[in-house]
Amino acid sequence: MLSRAVRLGSRPLGFRGSSQAGKSSRAMDLTHLRKDYRGDDEAFEEKHLTSLNPIKQFSVWFEEAMKCPSIGEVNAMCLATCTRDGRPSARMLLLKGFSQEGFRFFTNHESRKGRELDSNPFASMVFYWEPLNRQVRIEGPVEKLPEEESEKYFYTRPKSSQIGAVVSHQSTVIADREYLRKKNAELEEMYREAKVPKPAYWATNLLTHTSNDDMFPKLESSLTIIYIMSSMYIIYIYIR
Repeated sequence: MLSRAVRLGSRPLGFRGSSQAGKSSRAMDLTHLRKDYRGDDEAFEEKHLTSLNPIKQFSVWFEEAMKCPSIGEVNAMCLATCTRDGRPSARMLLLKGFSQEGFRFFTNHESRKGRELDSNPFASMVFYWEPLNRQVRIEGPVEKLPEEESEKYFYTRPKSSQIGAVVSHQSTVIADREYLRKKNAELEEMYREAKVPKPAYWATNLLTHTSNDDMFPKLESSLTIIYIMSSMYIIYIYIR
């Protein structure tokens, strides 16, 4: 949640559209930005899979990523949602758990992503572990989990984070950051010796995977796994 001047999605001050922008600045050429790859040494084949069960395979790779010191937040992911009429949006979140049931994350349902999930309960996740040249794409329907689960996780968070969830009405416009500081200080005093109530809009979500056996009947798993070698040898596992 940012102020009016800097809120995500706002145009910079003075911006008047692409025609004027083109007159004042040249297009930036990024074709020289590339890294060296090791060719076939990084090529991925089906024999390299530990399991044909995508969740088990994801678990293997997740543990490998956790052991990589160059990856700061292994559970960081890009979550893409969409309005009912097809306008997408994406942002970085943290995965908070996964199992054969699906992938758990928490969000404010008054935020843009929350509203989009309420009206169009489907999403896509992308994990990109650059040091491993590995990318995992997951998509499927999203459902809210029972309130008890949200409560349970909410109270495992530091009290400062609990208060932050109450203060932060995501995707709404505020006058400035000082408003957040004052509101946070007020709530810290209010709940100094008291339990912070979990906001009703703060919920647990579960992205579940769907099968597509007609397209990939050879897979024993009820899930679908597709592996693609791109020209850059980045590995994709697509779970749907």
